[in-house]
Amino acid sequence: MSDSWERVRPLFWNTDPELLDGPAAADIVIRTVLPRGDTEQVRWLFRRYGAGRIRDVVIADALTVRELPEMDRRLWLATLAPGFMDHPPRSPAERWRGRRRIPAEPGTPQP
Repeated sequence: MSDSWERVRPLFWNTDPELLDGPAAADIVIRTVLPRGDTEQVRWLFRRYGAGRIRDVVIADALTVRELPEMDRRLWLATLAPGFMDHPPRSPAERWRGRRRIPAEPGTPQP
């Protein structure tokens, strides 16, 4: 873990720092720092991953799992992806369907 990680280390007090230093951990780092980080930690995040990568994570969060708090997600969508919120929101079933297969009618077997 490089010295630059020391800036966000308090947010990951229960995590092995070596696990955070790879591309696979980027989503976890972004989803943790955006809602919990202070101004300097969020600036560090943008320097580290760039606005495009952060935007992709926020959009993916809005379309699927919704791990970011609602107010934070709306703020970052409005900031990084203006116009994204102009689309009608998907129902909970549609968001869930993106991750799992749902039969058309109860009792209907899945293909």
